[in-house]
Amino acid sequence: MGVVTAGGGVLVELMRDAALDLCPIDSAEAHALLARTRSGRLVHGFRGQPAGDVEAFAALLARLSHVGAAYADLLEAVDLNPVAVLPPGRGALVLDALVIPRKPKKQATP
Repeated sequence: MGVVTAGGGVLVELMRDAALDLCPIDSAEAHALLARTRSGRLVHGFRGQPAGDVEAFAALLARLSHVGAAYADLLEAVDLNPVAVLPPGRGALVLDALVIPRKPKKQATP
C-alpha cells in the first residue's frame, strides 16, 4: 500500500498534483511528499497567506501510512478528502473519509 498527498477533487487529476510513496513513512518523508506537490505550497503559506499547521498535517500522513501498512491485507484504499489544515499549533482536521476494504480472495476449492 502507498500513501499519496495531493490537493482535493478533480484539480488533482487536472493539475497532476500528487506525490506517492510506499507505506509506512515517517514525518520527514511526509514533509518531503508535501514539498513535491503544488498544493503543498498552499499549506506552507502562498502569496502572503499564513501557513497552516504543517507539522500536524505531516504527522497525520505518517500515522495514516502506518495504518495502511498494518492493514494492507484488509484495505484497498483510504481517501481523506478534504482535510482542513488549521493554523499553526491547531492541528489538521479530516472532514470526510472513504475507506475501501479489500475484497476477500476466493478460496480454492478442492
